[in-house]
Amino acid sequence: MRAIFDTGSSNTWILNKNTNIDVPKKFSYDDKASSTSKKTEKYTDIMFGAGSLEGHLYTDDLRIGSQIHINNYKFGNIEKTKYIFDGENFEAIVGMAYPEFAI
Repeated sequence: MRAIFDTGSSNTWILNKNTNIDVPKKFSYDDKASSTSKKTEKYTDIMFGAGSLEGHLYTDDLRIGSQIHINNYKFGNIEKTKYIFDGENFEAIVGMAYPEFAI
């Protein structure tokens, strides 16, 4: 999965394989393919200057390469998006700013 690292936001958002835009299926999140995926009851939407994202919050194990493994990583699973990922070459936004709220 390809990601951009965003120093202006604190949350991670990952495209769901069934999102409302056309993305390559091998680069999107499939919660059914993960034995550690946990969907929460929390649903959120967020507006940016360039568009919006909507989806349920999940926890799952995150691996970056072969060296980094984070258990129960919290992220937004993008089920609907408007403009954010149109024509882009990434499937996730990794927020690196100090968290404003806990998800």
